[in-house]
Amino acid sequence: MNQRHNTSEQPKTLWGYFLKALREANSWRPASFYLLFAIPVVMILAAPVFYVRDDPKRFALHLALLFVFFFVIVLLALADCIEIGRWHRAERRKAFRKTLGEEFARKLGERATGDREK
Repeated sequence: MNQRHNTSEQPKTLWGYFLKALREANSWRPASFYLLFAIPVVMILAAPVFYVRDDPKRFALHLALLFVFFFVIVLLALADCIEIGRWHRAERRKAFRKTLGEEFARKLGERATGDREK
């Protein structure tokens, strides 16, 4: 029997299955999902900076870096909100067109003209 095996679709090891599942799961996640995990890490790592009293310039630099990090997170969160809103609006339009849109009006018109003829 000549059976061809496609090795690109079938992982042979447990690690291969794990990597394939991880790739599929990560393909739809936005960047802000990972930034949510980074926030607590950054807060824990930044806690000792607030006890630095020797050098005000170093304190200002670390504080500025924290503000930049959180500003980037806020921008990405706003971008995700806008993307979710656009997706929601497009899906709403598609659902309306499918249920009460042009196709529904056409079928209703055909039905009404069919009832008049009888």
